[in-house]
Amino acid sequence: MTKANPIIASVPCPVIACGKTCDVRKFAQRAITDSGKRKAGKLYFDCPTHGRFGFDGKEAMQDYVLHNMKWLNESDAPPPAIEPAAKKLPPAPAKPRPIPPPPPPIQPPAPRKWWQDI
Repeated sequence: MTKANPIIASVPCPVIACGKTCDVRKFAQRAITDSGKRKAGKLYFDCPTHGRFGFDGKEAMQDYVLHNMKWLNESDAPPPAIEPAAKKLPPAPAKPRPIPPPPPPIQPPAPRKWWQDI
């Protein structure tokens, strides 16, 4: 029998008009398989109506949980994160080089008459 991960917080169900509160759990560090090791430390929750969310460890669902969850014990909550420095904007694109004017059209030489060759 496996030991269930403890409930650490609650979060509202992300399904529109559901309104149920879901228990948030964290994948344990005791995983043996590679896929389990990748999920270790990730958050997931179970809605009584819609099932489990966040079990795949995708970043969007992790962000949803982190921004919407309410800790059961405020002492368990991590300290507030320091705002990250503003992202550097990519350098402005280089100015395009001016397009040089097209060369003048080449005029073909005038046809010569047969008597001019003599």
